Formats: sequence, C-alpha cells, structure tokens
Amino acid sequence: MGQILVRVLAGLVSVATAVAMNIAAPQQTSVPTRDVLLRTETQKTSATRAAKSPRAAAQAQPRAAAKAQPRANQSARKPIIQPLPSGTVRQTALQENEYGAHWGEIDGAPAFFTADNKIFAKHAEGVIDVSEHQHEIDWEAVKASGVNGAIIRISYGWDNGYDKQALRNINECKRLGIPFGIYTYSYAEKAEDGAAEGADIVKLLKGAGVNPDDLSYPVYYDLEPWVWTGHEHPTSPYVYQDIVASWWNQLSSAGYNKLGVYSYTNYLNGPLNSKYIHDRTSWVASYGSNVGFSISTPIRGWQYTSSGSVNGISGSVDLNAFGMTDGSKMNFAYSTSSNGDDSDGGTNGDANSVDVRELPSVEVPNGYYFINAMLKNTSSIDMPGASNANETPIQLYQWNNSAAQQFMFERQGDGSYVIRNAHSGKVLDVQYAKPKNGAVVWQYDANGSKAQRWVLRNSGSGYYVQSALGNWVLDISGANSSNGARITLYRPNGTEAQLFMPASAELAAKNNVTIKSAANNNVAIDISGANLGNFAPVQVSQFNADAKSQHFNLKQVGNGLYVIVNKNSHKAIDVPSSKNDNGTKIRQYAAHKGNGQRWMLWKYSDGTYAIVSLVAGRAIDIPNGNAANGQLLQLYTPNHSASQRWVIE
Repeated sequence: MGQILVRVLAGLVSVATAVAMNIAAPQQTSVPTRDVLLRTETQKTSATRAAKSPRAAAQAQPRAAAKAQPRANQSARKPIIQPLPSGTVRQTALQENEYGAHWGEIDGAPAFFTADNKIFAKHAEGVIDVSEHQHEIDWEAVKASGVNGAIIRISYGWDNGYDKQALRNINECKRLGIPFGIYTYSYAEKAEDGAAEGADIVKLLKGAGVNPDDLSYPVYYDLEPWVWTGHEHPTSPYVYQDIVASWWNQLSSAGYNKLGVYSYTNYLNGPLNSKYIHDRTSWVASYGSNVGFSISTPIRGWQYTSSGSVNGISGSVDLNAFGMTDGSKMNFAYSTSSNGDDSDGGTNGDANSVDVRELPSVEVPNGYYFINAMLKNTSSIDMPGASNANETPIQLYQWNNSAAQQFMFERQGDGSYVIRNAHSGKVLDVQYAKPKNGAVVWQYDANGSKAQRWVLRNSGSGYYVQSALGNWVLDISGANSSNGARITLYRPNGTEAQLFMPASAELAAKNNVTIKSAANNNVAIDISGANLGNFAPVQVSQFNADAKSQHFNLKQVGNGLYVIVNKNSHKAIDVPSSKNDNGTKIRQYAAHKGNGQRWMLWKYSDGTYAIVSLVAGRAIDIPNGNAANGQLLQLYTPNHSASQRWVIE
C-alpha cells in the first residue's frame, strides 16, 4: 500500500545531564515592552543536538520526571527509519523507543503500539517535526527514508518573522509532495497575546503561500512554560482557555479550520487542565511507554522520542506517530475547528463570521439574572407586557427591575443552561427548533429539547448567548438599541449587538455596606491608606467597622448593575483605562459614566457574591488567594473560588 512504517529506538536521555542555556531571540518590534525573548535550550551531554530551543527546555524536566526508568539490560541504540524496497516495512529487533513504544503491523498496514502492545494508531504515519535547529534539511533524502509527513515550525511569539528555515522547509515539502502541517511556539501571557500570535501566524502563512487546502496536518499551537525575561508564563487553565480561544478565532476567521493544540502530558494535566483545551489537543509529547493522555480529536499524534535519526537531517529530530482516532485510514479532509457541517451554523467561509463554539464557555451560579445588552447596558432582555403566553418573542427594553426582565439560569449536565423567565415560568426557545438568521426566539413551556438550551461564551468583551442547536447566537436586530427592538437568532459576527452580560437580580442597591472576603472574613475591601485621591489602589485590609474607607455605597445604574462608591473618598472603584486583562489592578477614581466603573454581582447559594466588571467580564480577585492585610486586588477570569467571593453586608 506504499505505507512506510517508522521504527525508532531513541537514545536514553537523562535529566541529570541536562544543562540549560539562554538564547536571545529577535527583538519584538510592535510590542514596546517585549525587548528580548530569552529561550532556554536543553543541551544533552550524550549528543550534540540542536533541538528546538523553547521546546526542549520546557519539556525536558517535566517529561523526564514522568518517564519510567529504562530496563536495566537495555542499551541506547540509534533510531532507525528503514523501508524495504517494496515500500513496506517489516519489524526488526530495533523497533522500540527506549521505553518500549513501537511500530508494528495490523492486517499488513503499519500501526503504532504502546509498550504493553495497546494500539495507539492503526494505519499509522511516521511524521517528523522540524525547525531551524535541524539546519538545512535534505528533503529528498528524508522522503526517500520513508518519512510520511512533517510538522514545520513557522514562528515563535509574534512579530518575530519566520523561523529561519520555515520558508525553505515549506517549499520543499510542497515541491516533493510531502504532507505537512505547521506549528508555532507560544509566548502568550493573556488573551490579547493569543490574538496577536494568531494574527501573526495568519500573516506568515499567507506570506508563505500556504492556503488552508495546502495543509494535511493541522496548524498547531505549542503551549509550554516558556522563559521570557521580566514575564511569567500562565499557570491557570482559565487564562490558557482565553489565550487558546483568542488564537483559534484568528485562524478560523481567516479560513484555517484544521487546528490543534500541542503540549506534553504533565502540562496538559496541570496548567492546561481544561476540557476546552483538551478537546482541541491532538498532538501530545510523551517520551515514555504510553501517551498518558486521552486524545479525542479526529486525528491523533504522539511525539514519542526527541532523539530520532533520519537520513537528510544532521543531528537528532523528534519522531511522531499519527493516525485517525477511530482507527480508519488517514483522512486529511477532517476539520478540527468545527463540530459538524454548516447546517448547524458554521461560518460558510464568511470572514466576518465567528465560530463561538471555539470560545471558552462561562459558568454562572444557578439563580435569577438580568441579561443586559452590551450594546446599551441600561437595557435588558424583556418579555413584552410581562406576557405569560407561549410563543411570545423576546425584546430589548430599558431596565426596570421587573420580573419580566429576570431569568432563572438552570445549569444542565452538559454545561448548557435552561433560561426561565421569572414571571411566566416559561423558557427561552428557538421557534420550531429551526436555526437560521432571523429565527424567532420566544418563550415556551419547557420540553427538554436542544432548542431550549443555551451556552454562555466569553468573547473577551462580553458573552455570546449561544443556542445548543449550533453556531447561532442571540442578536439585537439591526443593532437597534431602542425599546421594543427584536432579539432573534443569528450567525455570530463579532458585533456588540450579539454580546450580553448576566447580572444577579437578588440584591437591591444598598448604602454603607462592607465587603468582606469569603477567603478570610477578617479582611475587607478597603482604599489603601484611606487615600482621598484618584488612582489610589484598592486592597483588602484588616476589617475595621469604624473605618469609612471600608464602607461603600452601591449605586444602581441598570438591572443588577452598580457603581461602587467609597464612603470616605466619594470615588468609585475603577478599572484603569477600561482594561480587560487578567492581573489588572483596580483603583479608585472620580465617578463617571464609563463602563470601567460598572459592576455586576453573581450570587452564590451560600449568600456570597462575585463582583464582575462589565467592561472586562472578569471578577475582583485576591491574587493567589492570599487574603492578607494590604493585598492589592486585581481582575481575573471568574473561577468561583473563595478568592473571588465576597460577603456584602
């Protein structure tokens, strides 16, 4: 069948011999604070290898720690890729990596197995991944050696240009008909960086003449704990979700729908431990006897050694086994950024359309909420005339605190919500369960159908309310913010007319309240030093009932929407320049009408609240949960932890 079986026995690598060295990467030109990237490369004393510098450092220690020790009688042997003249490969004595993962056959077709002979991939393909660290590659020799495909590094970070060998590697693979994919090494700290990296790789792909149809393997987002002087890599799955979603949307909006996440097992089970990310992870590094991670995407890849040897490449190279997760023959027509064909609301290639299913879902506590429009945050979703009748379409209307504007969010087992009107008891429903642009959304008796289930998706500047029927969201028709404006179903397009924010309906405006931490009820929100001026930091301090700087008025300015004014300074808690980044420190500032001073509450069943910024969709947070006296407060992705929950009394 012309299939080539790659057989590799990688040389034994010991963490004890790893020595880190720093390499300065090209200067960032468009990000003033990104002066120099320091990338760490692991240099193995047992080989003169030029490995991918960021990758080697990030993987070496965690991966090695997770490996089993090799058998005592096993010596390190040179990896081999050895096709027979017939174009098929037969097993020989040298077929394992150092921990027993090996190539074999099933019904005459190549397959890859774990050390205990469990099938990883039927109809498996032997794939290498390469960068400038493999220097100039003789691709004709590589192809003749039996390699089935390549994943080519195109870039790292953003605005650093191409990997030094990327254009040549791409052109050679295209010339010789070698199936290829692309990867980029991430230096993102936050969602904004993910978007920058996504936009950058789109520009580079187009500049290299790589169209979506040219790609056999995905464009991979390589996520690892990078080293960059003056910066820290993320450690929270919530932060990584936002990063991946921002990167993914840049690629999918440009028509690149064959996408994936790459990382190694320990990192996937730690900072990347998110269903959203795991559902998109199709290539995993694990230099042991098995992968140690369940890959559920249509295609799956296992990078099982970093010390392969291939004709045409000087030094070592990573070796991978790829195959279809369902065991079928390799099918390069799959799409990893779509959950089905366009009948469920895909983008139809529309560059202005967004697949919101690739955005992180948002969890809010069960309870009653107003659903405020970002287009006009003093207006909310409303049941006309407080109607109790089935088939009453929803509308937009100015805030009035009424039950007709309140909805119970009831979380379902799949993460979706049934949204029930507080006045009528009926639920939001897509007319006849037929999604299309302009489809009526009305209230109807609950029936458990997908037409009555909704998912909140975080855009970074508001939430989409997505129908479980597919890639369809609530939309204010014609971006009309006047009373009575229709709200229908529509394909996502990234406009403010499709963004909403839920705010708990269970707190009336209150005066002279204190706001204590649920993580430590001995501390409360306070203005640093009882400062009266603009820009004074907001912190937690030892609770003092007599301290006016710890007392606040909650002034209602919309449905469940408040300006929080300090009793001592008469200034409002403020998001500087309306930033929406994780880690943004909040402050006090003279009250104004901007969204940076508007806050929503999410009420929990224990009576505590999250305080969520309207402009950012992020919660007031105690960094690292350290509720100590004087700790400055920040914005962070809502995670429902005690460090984001407050007792308001």
